[in-house]
Amino acid sequence: GKMRTTMREYIDRFDEFARDAEASASDDPTGRPSVTVPYLRTWNFEDDAPELSDGFPHDSPYFRDFFQTLKPTWRPPFT
Repeated sequence: GKMRTTMREYIDRFDEFARDAEASASDDPTGRPSVTVPYLRTWNFEDDAPELSDGFPHDSPYFRDFFQTLKPTWRPPFT
């Protein structure tokens, strides 16, 4: 399922995620981790800090979500 967390908690757990992935990869003959490493797709910052949106126009091309334009094989799996 989806991991719900704050940005601070997510960043604070990077080392834990890396350790778990490395440990599981060392047990696999192909070297692939068997644990899912959380992937941060979005940060809905306006929920936490709406004042940050004052710095750019809302129709700005720089903040579009281009996830769907990626080749399917490049997209991380989401559940």
